[in-house]
Amino acid sequence: MRRPLIAAAVAVAALTGCGEGSPAPAGHQAHAATDSQAATVATPNPCDLVTAAEVGTAVKATVTAAGPEDHNGLPGQRTCGYSEKDTAHVLSVAVWPADAALYERMKAQAGAAAPMSDLGDLGEKAFGDPRYVAVLKGQWMINVVIVGFDVTGTAPAVAVARAATSRI
Repeated sequence: MRRPLIAAAVAVAALTGCGEGSPAPAGHQAHAATDSQAATVATPNPCDLVTAAEVGTAVKATVTAAGPEDHNGLPGQRTCGYSEKDTAHVLSVAVWPADAALYERMKAQAGAAAPMSDLGDLGEKAFGDPRYVAVLKGQWMINVVIVGFDVTGTAPAVAVARAATSRI
């Protein structure tokens, strides 16, 4: 059951809509920009960047890690999912090679997500909302997506993003 939950969380992170007149999914625009970069760098294991204990503290639940999984999402993308037993609650941390241009495309497609000044110290740029945070740090995009957990404000996603960026 974890694989579908992780895949759903990654889809939330990577896609902004496929309806008529909507922008294409981020992955479709991003492939050309990052294929050569992804081929030359080894993406860090996101399960090594954030512990299950750190995620559990952030979402106030006992979670276990599953992964890393290499998805057919963005080139070089690796994802670690942290789930609560017997629920559909999952927090995913995804990492992939990126640059400022890819970051700006993803931010534009995120719509309501806003720049997060409280994350400025984490990386070069960051945006998000209470259930989604994206940080560009050096050559890496780090995404944190929360699905199902009862969270208030940005503190849980920011805490997990802080842990990941401190180790990358």
